[in-house]
Amino acid sequence: MNAAEFKQAVAVAKSDVDLSAENIDHFWGFGLPDFEPVVASVNEVARLIRWQAGCFDGSWDSEALNEVRVAGRRKFVVTV
Repeated sequence: MNAAEFKQAVAVAKSDVDLSAENIDHFWGFGLPDFEPVVASVNEVARLIRWQAGCFDGSWDSEALNEVRVAGRRKFVVTV
């Protein structure tokens, strides 16, 4: 995942788009060193971002968001 794809996923995650139908099961363990790269859509990455970095009060956990960004550079292949 490149910077533009990450930026697009963050924008979708922060919007009101319903992402409940997007499957994020293939991301489980993405922070582990032996996690193999996965193919994902922008909306799937956006749902992962909501799951990892979204807080109940509507704010965003910047540390968790950065974890997705760093791991995604090497482990997520984003499709259109």
